[in-house]
Amino acid sequence: MRNPASETSASVSAARWLVGVTTAVVLAFVLSTAISDYVESAVSARSHEIINDEMPSIQLLSHTRGDVRRLENEIDRYAAATGPARAAVASRIDAFRASIATDLLAYVWLPLPPPQRRLAHRAQEILERVHRDLALLRTDSSPAVIAAVHRDLDLFDDAIERITTFDAAKGQRLGQEIERIRGQARGTTVLLDGISVALAVLASVLAVRQLQRAARDQEAALRLRDRREAELASQNEALGEFSGRVAHDILSPLSAAVLSLELIRQSTTDPPVLNKVERGASAIARVHRLVDDLLTFSRAGGHPEPGVSAPLASVLTDLVAELRALAQQQEIALELGPVPDGRIACSEGALTSMVSNLVRNAIKYMGNAPTRSIAVWVRDADKSWRIEVEDSGPGIPPQDQLRIFEPYVQLDKRASGIGLGLATVDRLVRAHGGRVGVISPAAMGRGSLFWFEVPKSFAENGANGRSAG
Repeated sequence: MRNPASETSASVSAARWLVGVTTAVVLAFVLSTAISDYVESAVSARSHEIINDEMPSIQLLSHTRGDVRRLENEIDRYAAATGPARAAVASRIDAFRASIATDLLAYVWLPLPPPQRRLAHRAQEILERVHRDLALLRTDSSPAVIAAVHRDLDLFDDAIERITTFDAAKGQRLGQEIERIRGQARGTTVLLDGISVALAVLASVLAVRQLQRAARDQEAALRLRDRREAELASQNEALGEFSGRVAHDILSPLSAAVLSLELIRQSTTDPPVLNKVERGASAIARVHRLVDDLLTFSRAGGHPEPGVSAPLASVLTDLVAELRALAQQQEIALELGPVPDGRIACSEGALTSMVSNLVRNAIKYMGNAPTRSIAVWVRDADKSWRIEVEDSGPGIPPQDQLRIFEPYVQLDKRASGIGLGLATVDRLVRAHGGRVGVISPAAMGRGSLFWFEVPKSFAENGANGRSAG
């Protein structure tokens, strides 16, 4: 036998696991996204450094070294040239020297780290010596001066080469860092993807288990509902049979009562006595209609006659006037609100039974309430009439508000009766295609408000239905 408590505990545990696994999948996705953003940012920073720092540096230094080689060739030509030719060579020497100085100055202005900047300053110092050598060469083109110029240019070229090597090494290191970052990120991403897949599979398994458990629970609920409906159908069937028997048992004494009242009416002319006789005859007639309608309802298997209808105003006015005496015995004020001029799609007996049961139920359970009042209201609910019976009694606990319409249910075991009043109302209302319910506590936080809705009838007075007489 399945244990509902253990089933509920297992369901809650599985739900918590499912929530935890889903959260872990989301965290893995967020972490993977964060790593991707970090990799993109790190690679972008190093690529920016290579493109904006190292590549311009190498380009400048390569151009500078080319100018150094051309300057050395021009110096050799200067030594061999004479006259106007030497002046043209000297002009080219000045142009190459200015280009070298400009390139080196542009390099120095780049954002260089300290080691690189020290190498650049060393190259500037050597270039100053080259400038002095070239100035001396204008006045002395002896082999010793030319050799000194070549020697300083070689030193300057070596300094530029060291800077170029430093930049190339730095660019290579940045490229290696990019590869390392990508490799680490690739491994971490694969790991996270694997974890995400595993968690997703686990979440799917848990979700399937939850769906299976929900399907089992739903199936059990449907079986319970079917069993409950079968029990209610059986109880309603018994109620119908009981109503039929009671109707037969009541109709016989009514005939004797009517005959007695008729004999009294014929034997007296006293107005007070005749008034009482008329009231008694009217009450018996109403009871006769009630029993007759209930008997017809029972024989019809709970289905009302087609086209039956009843006038709201006359039925409710007479009924409330009759029940007011019963309410006054319990010191309860019973009032009827304004009743619209209309007809309801049920017989007078059915309407009397529904309202009478609700009012009598309110009187029975009023208890020791300090405020003792019952009000009957009729409201227009579009295609239906909504009839409400509002009392100032103790109210009904929420957990009992559905079961009170079941047969043989009595919340107060000390109360009289067998618990069929509200069940009869529920049966009659639903048989006429209506709805029934209760609101408790009602207005001002006290009492109960029972209500039912039955479709309107648009038949003419006296047509397709029974009259009030």
